[in-house]
Amino acid sequence: MPPANNNIVQVIISSITAPKTPLLCRQDQERLKLIKSERQRSAFIASHTLLNKSILEELKIDITELEYQYNNSGKPYLAPRLSAAQKLFFSLSHSGSTFAIALSYKQEVGIDIEDNGSRTPTACRKLSTRYYATEEQEYLAAAKTEAEYRYRFYQIWTLKEAYLKCIGTGINTTLSNIIFYQNDNRFSFKLEGAQVSTNYTCETRSTDAYTLALCRNGKPPLELIYQFEPPLTE
Repeated sequence: MPPANNNIVQVIISSITAPKTPLLCRQDQERLKLIKSERQRSAFIASHTLLNKSILEELKIDITELEYQYNNSGKPYLAPRLSAAQKLFFSLSHSGSTFAIALSYKQEVGIDIEDNGSRTPTACRKLSTRYYATEEQEYLAAAKTEAEYRYRFYQIWTLKEAYLKCIGTGINTTLSNIIFYQNDNRFSFKLEGAQVSTNYTCETRSTDAYTLALCRNGKPPLELIYQFEPPLTE
């Protein structure tokens, strides 16, 4: 778990393999009943087991005591009755065979991960035409190769998703109204018709397999502690 430092966010990355002993709270079990796809069930069990394990270690409570609450857009929080409800925030995302969890002290956080092979080049271009602002289109157009175009596409896409998860509105905020651009090798953003936001810090990370973005409420600096966890198979 991250130290109780406002500038530190822990990012846990693991592969989707359903554990032999799931660690799910009562609400998780109810939500799992509604998931019909076996692939989606495996992703849910694996990601929520690791999320719950991390939170339980921090709160020093049993799984039977863990309780979440959700806002109108489905963003989860710790239930107010839990002692850490006002100081520990989290976000979860999965794509392909990988999932990521973000844990943050005292500041709202959103995370998004995308499998770099989850969309065809044609699909990427269609989405960017529909959801990317002029500045973002120009950033994509500057790519010199197809691989660089896809890399830039996923940078912007995950940043938009991470921001929406951070503010907890989901897709109620139009993606094209959130405009990201590079500034001194860092990404900044503004909402259409508004000034550049200085109240959020955004980071992005890419590998050959996936692209990940994180957005946290609060000004820089932001220190990310990455933790790569093997699948929970026990």
